[in-house]
Amino acid sequence: MKKYEKVIVVLCGIALSFMTGYIFYNSLIFGGVISIPTCVFVWKFWKRHENDKRKRIIESEFEEMLSCLASALRTGYAIDNAFFECRKELVSVFGKEAPIIHELNIICHGLKMNEPVDKLMYGMAVRTKVKSISEFAQVLSIARKSGGDFITIIRQNASEIRNKRQVLAEIETMVTAKKYEGLIMNIMPPGIIVYLRFTSPGYIAVLYNNPAGIMVMTVILIIYISGICLAQHIMNFDKENVVRYPSVLKNVMNDKKKSQSKVGKSDIILRCIYEKIKADFAIRLKDINDKIRALLVGNYSEKIIEAFWFRLIKMEMLFIIAGIVICILGFLENPDNVPLFVVMALAVLLYLPYSSISGIKKAVNSRDMQMLLDYPDIISKFSVLMSAGITMKSSLERIVNDYRNQRKSGYCKKHYIYEELAGVLNKIAAGMDEGAAYEEFGRKVNVLSYIRFATMLSQNLKKGNKVMLEQLNVTAIDSINERKESLKRIGEKASSKLLFPMMIQFIMILVIIMYPAITGL
Repeated sequence: MKKYEKVIVVLCGIALSFMTGYIFYNSLIFGGVISIPTCVFVWKFWKRHENDKRKRIIESEFEEMLSCLASALRTGYAIDNAFFECRKELVSVFGKEAPIIHELNIICHGLKMNEPVDKLMYGMAVRTKVKSISEFAQVLSIARKSGGDFITIIRQNASEIRNKRQVLAEIETMVTAKKYEGLIMNIMPPGIIVYLRFTSPGYIAVLYNNPAGIMVMTVILIIYISGICLAQHIMNFDKENVVRYPSVLKNVMNDKKKSQSKVGKSDIILRCIYEKIKADFAIRLKDINDKIRALLVGNYSEKIIEAFWFRLIKMEMLFIIAGIVICILGFLENPDNVPLFVVMALAVLLYLPYSSISGIKKAVNSRDMQMLLDYPDIISKFSVLMSAGITMKSSLERIVNDYRNQRKSGYCKKHYIYEELAGVLNKIAAGMDEGAAYEEFGRKVNVLSYIRFATMLSQNLKKGNKVMLEQLNVTAIDSINERKESLKRIGEKASSKLLFPMMIQFIMILVIIMYPAITGL
């Protein structure tokens, strides 16, 4: 950030804090108290906004860089010299101060120092934190080690980036109306308060200078900020998809050894309850257990599943005790309202299993979506390696090892498809038949695209690489179209989810208008 930008951010933070104190609490002193945290919040928001803007610019310029690289390679330049030629062309297009020129200067300097180009591209991916550059760096590293066709790889990556940007632009157009509606709804609550303060100060006076009014305005302010943050979170649909586990399963997974030691034959009561549930709800329980298995990678899935149910049963027993206590206290306090307390107790009892099971379903949906978005990258890398004459098993090993190196370096978060591929390699190394391992991989992943991919791998063992390469070329086109459709579905969901924060703002407006009227009666 430049100096004048820092001054603007600080002034905006101070102005926002004093406006908040005046509008919600009728106190400039309160505005001064919250000025420091408000400035910090505005500072972080501004930096995130500028970083996102810079990423979009770099991704757009990176697409042009790939096109220039492909042109230079077609004219006969080596990959290292192509970067120098590319820099000359892009300087005339974007100017010397463009972000991509700054990155190319670093790469060209590294090439002069005889650093490998794939390492320099990884450095660019780390600095810019742009996913498409990270993906290109992976494929470039694989191609450099295996002798792949650089021109085809670069043109394919440029095409993928262009298609992705076009889809995101379409989604942005789709949700623009909802964003403007949300912006208007965000302005309405403070706008109505200011309007009432100037036009009917006596009507709204009940919201200030008294404990009840201060409490109401504090709740409104918290809900208001939460609604804005929720809308921003919904709009970040193009960020890396992270799978979030329900708390009960997360606790079990984070404490494998402890959970395994508790799941023993000594827990007779818990095991009897669990076996009874398995007998009475066999189909339903099997469906939930299959979803948990899909979320688990490793050799402890069955033990963790039992630990999950045991912990859930223990917590449910505590909730049952809490429900009984609520009913008894309600009966002693007011016997006429016993049905109300029974309903409250049932709500307490049903909350835990419902939230845990729905959390598992959401996690599985996130995992499937993450896999679908990773599918074109897997096909691209696999196609590069296979075209270089490397066997399927060695290709998978290189892809998995590259992912593990990135995980260790902090370049990316956990991606299920790579973890599952690592599991396939472990099974083959343990003596399992290669074809059987691929087929089991397709059944466990249970995503149509990867089921076809697993079938392709299994058939290739019989038919050879020539047929495999033809299938991969067709699959690469289909995978890009599938990613487009997946991104569009995510955008449509984001557009519909924006209705929820808008409803929150509408309810706040009703509270602001109705509370003074109700208290004045």
